[in-house]
Formats: sequence, C-alpha cells, structure tokens
Amino acid sequence: MSDGEAELRALLRAADASVRVPPGLADRVRAVDAAERRRRAAWRTLVAGMAAATVAGGIFLAGYLAGHRAAERPPALAPAAPAPHVLTVYNADPACWKARPAGCAVSIKDVPHTRDGAVLARVWHGDDVQGVCAALGDLAADESGVASTRWYRVTARGVTGWLPAARTRTVADLPACPLP
Repeated sequence: MSDGEAELRALLRAADASVRVPPGLADRVRAVDAAERRRRAAWRTLVAGMAAATVAGGIFLAGYLAGHRAAERPPALAPAAPAPHVLTVYNADPACWKARPAGCAVSIKDVPHTRDGAVLARVWHGDDVQGVCAALGDLAADESGVASTRWYRVTARGVTGWLPAARTRTVADLPACPLP
C-alpha cells in the first residue's frame, strides 16, 4: 500500500468515527415505515373493493340490459364479408414491367405452396387483383430476394387462388383466412 492510500484510509476512518447518529433516529425511521405500510394496505383494500364493486355493477347492468331488451332487438344479421383490398402485382425485374411474356408472369395457385398445387391464372407486373384474406404458407421470393411466408387469397381474371405477398408491394391489412 502506498503512503497516499494509507493517508486516505486514515482520513476516512477519522471521518467515519466523527459521525454521530442523532438519538432516536432508528425509532423514528421504523415508525414512519410502519405507518407507510398501514397506509398502503388501506389503499390496496380500497382499490380492490372499488374494482369488485365496478365488476359486479357491470355484470348486473349487462344482465339487466340483456334480459329486458332482448325482445326489442331486431334479429342478428350475418357479419358482412370483408371488403376486398386492391393489391397490385409486382415483378422486381424491370424488363418485365412493360412486356408480358410468359417468363414474366406471376402465378395464382390453388394452394399457398411454392412447389405444390396447380397454377389457376397468371398475372403480370402492374395488374390489380382483389385480396380477400391472408394466410401463412411456403416461403416465396421475388427476383430481388424479397421473401415472405404470407400469401394472399385473391381473385384475378375470374379465378380465386393464392398470390405470394412477395409479389406485391401493396401493404394490406387483410383478415386471416384458413388454409385449404
């Protein structure tokens, strides 16, 4: 240990020894802690009681309204089918943006799988299709490497099938649909 360290330690010991704790400090701290614990317990009890009363009141009100207004309600209507969302087909190869050769076509398939199923229709860059819902299927990628496992259930050219999300740059918040 160096002389400087020894001197510092001696100063710290002297400072520590000179500190005097006021009489009764520990008792005052304990009393404040006990009062704070009682106050917190009282608040918790109050909040729990209010929550229980709110829930009970809500249940009562819901039961009352359901029982007394059932005869007034018109018959329930079937939920409306979600409105289709327009999706625009995208081909990452600029050579395919104006030309429509078979090699530039994007397949609409009967299942959302890259290797399985049949091609139901072909669409090209810039074509609009009607998206109905979305599901997860096989990973599909475009020419630039954009890939996704999301597939859209679409209608195009009078046919309904599956288009990989990687083949559109349209952001669509479509509901989930079951896989075939």
